[in-house]
Amino acid sequence: MSRKLQIPSILRSMWIRVPIFIVLMGFMVFRIVQTQGVADKVGMVFVTICLLTTSVAILFGIVIAPRAWCSFCPMGTMQRVAGQGRYMLLVDKEKCIDCGKCQKVCPMQLPVNEILNNPDCIKCARCVEVCPKEALSF
Repeated sequence: MSRKLQIPSILRSMWIRVPIFIVLMGFMVFRIVQTQGVADKVGMVFVTICLLTTSVAILFGIVIAPRAWCSFCPMGTMQRVAGQGRYMLLVDKEKCIDCGKCQKVCPMQLPVNEILNNPDCIKCARCVEVCPKEALSF
């Protein structure tokens, strides 16, 4: 159902990601404080956040591309900050023949063979599996 358009680079920008993170986390904390610790109400706050983010993810998935929401969601932003430099994709430039197969299968639409520590990689390993020269690894 997705239009499978290119994910706009602005959505990967920390200028967009940080404000969205602050707004969503602020909203969640505000709502939790309003519950006065009543367990049922606290649970509804999390259900509301899940419904809101799932709805946005589906909308962006249909309108842009399946992983568009992942480019700027609060969890992806936290992963980017907390996981920076860990378990990164390695590219053996001597083996790479620039066939482009890795880029075609990347759900995040990243330039895989030029990735060089891109923290938006979700480590799905699709690129590693499809590489005909085994030039990619984690």
